[in-house]
Amino acid sequence: MTELELRIPLGVGEALRDIVFRSGRHEYVAMGLTSHARLGDRDTLFLRYLLELPESAYRSNAGHGAVWSGSAMIPAITRAIEETLGIVIFHAHGHGGPPQLSDDDRRSAERLIPMFRARVPARPHGSVVLSRSHAGGIVLMPGESASRTDLAVRWLGASIMDWRISLLDRSGRAPGENFARQLAVVRDDGQRALGHARVAVVGLGGGGSHVVQQLAHLGVGEIIGIDADRVARTNRPRLIGMTRLDLWLRRKKTMIMRRMVRRVGLSSRCRTIEERVPGPAAVEALKTVDVIVGCLDNLHARADLQELPTFSHTLYRRRREYPRDQRSRARWAARHDRGEHIDAHPGRILHVVLGRPLKGETPLGTQGSQPELFREP
Repeated sequence: MTELELRIPLGVGEALRDIVFRSGRHEYVAMGLTSHARLGDRDTLFLRYLLELPESAYRSNAGHGAVWSGSAMIPAITRAIEETLGIVIFHAHGHGGPPQLSDDDRRSAERLIPMFRARVPARPHGSVVLSRSHAGGIVLMPGESASRTDLAVRWLGASIMDWRISLLDRSGRAPGENFARQLAVVRDDGQRALGHARVAVVGLGGGGSHVVQQLAHLGVGEIIGIDADRVARTNRPRLIGMTRLDLWLRRKKTMIMRRMVRRVGLSSRCRTIEERVPGPAAVEALKTVDVIVGCLDNLHARADLQELPTFSHTLYRRRREYPRDQRSRARWAARHDRGEHIDAHPGRILHVVLGRPLKGETPLGTQGSQPELFREP
């Protein structure tokens, strides 16, 4: 069955935890409104809005963790209908480890989910229970008759945190002795997470080739290299893995990266896209990844990459064309140098930026206590 993932953006995640883990005389419930899309090999739900039930909506009932008035759900249902969004009910169990819906939770979900679906049939609906480290529940996808129970959660913020049902690698074995040194830092679960990660590197020159090499040494599961160029003489001092024969044959940078990852030999897979962003194959590949590393050295390419809403809740949108007249370009570039967004997206987008700083940019790692490597506009 296709993997199901729920993505929770910065800000919304903190509010969700504050609500459902609150101490009180009963369990607390939050209603989430979600959109969804198919990203590569997984169905992904995006938490767009969070609505809290007022205290006056809860009813006393010793036999349940939480009972609330049906009228309290009307604002959430109305907004879901108006904006064509799914409805997911959240609550929490205060322990660690994988949680399960109680019998009461399941009966409540079996009543509510069909009612939500009747009003917004084109979106998924569900009931999710959070623990301190995992998530569980049931989700009914549009067009499907059976509910799904295996749910992964991705919390987006200053760092990315994944809650998955299982992080065992494909062989089911613990990470080997090749990673013994870094296991002291990331531990077994962290190494398994790296083994399941999919990272895209856009630009495979002097900066990108170093990133690809180190990702392969870290044991990242899949590396997607995106670059349309062939090697040139100026790449020779900077591009990792390049030989004189590569220069003589004018081989593509993507081919050199595949060869380098294969020679590292630590189970990483390397897939390459031989076109520039925002080409269609590159965009489709970027929709499926966990992290994008942009190793680009010109304003046009960085702007194209920045406008890809990979981590936004609006997954598909037209790329804004870069202004052609000189005056508009100057204004556009000045706003970029000041760190302003051009045609900003709703929601939050995580950008990973590496490479030579442009005029007006702060070099990597020197921008106060906020590292530029993971910066959120």
